[in-house]
Amino acid sequence: NVFTGTPIVHDYINFKTFHDDFKLLADHHKQVNSFGFGSLQDLSYWTETRLKEDNPTFESPFFPLVYVIPANASQDILHNGSSYTDFEFNVVVMDIMERDLTNQIDVLSDTNQILDDIISQFRLSVTDSLGCFNEKYYLDDVVICSPFIEKYSDLCAGWSGVLKIKVMTPLDRCDAAFDSFTSPTPTPTRSEEHTSE
Repeated sequence: NVFTGTPIVHDYINFKTFHDDFKLLADHHKQVNSFGFGSLQDLSYWTETRLKEDNPTFESPFFPLVYVIPANASQDILHNGSSYTDFEFNVVVMDIMERDLTNQIDVLSDTNQILDDIISQFRLSVTDSLGCFNEKYYLDDVVICSPFIEKYSDLCAGWSGVLKIKVMTPLDRCDAAFDSFTSPTPTPTRSEEHTSE
């Protein structure tokens, strides 16, 4: 059960740290060969449309691929003043099937296991040696996982799961990047005081 990567080290969670930590999991998973993060349109281009266009630079992914699609986020402010944000991500794990579909069951089984591994990191990694994801992220809701075949390109198959992850997001107006909303009251100089008399 030793995590082969490094534990997360940032103090606060924001959208970028989600990207970085999903990438950390993909980079250190022994079966995953590519990682992506973005829109469904970007995923479709990466796996399929780029093959139909003049495309000298945008390479295809190496499979298996983990691709994370951000969805909704909602902020929950409790009566005691603490606040949480619930993020929702669609995590897609896919691999290539043989043209005769002889490895279809193997692809579905392997990608399902990779998705389970990612879910287990968010739920069960509680020490540095395991990655300590559970120290920052709370994945307590049911994760709905769905298999797909030939959805993102002709020979791709795998699983997608909707992860609803809760994180503490303390609101602090003192740290907010705003200028002052009121102008300071000017103090009259000595010459202005004498002139007004």
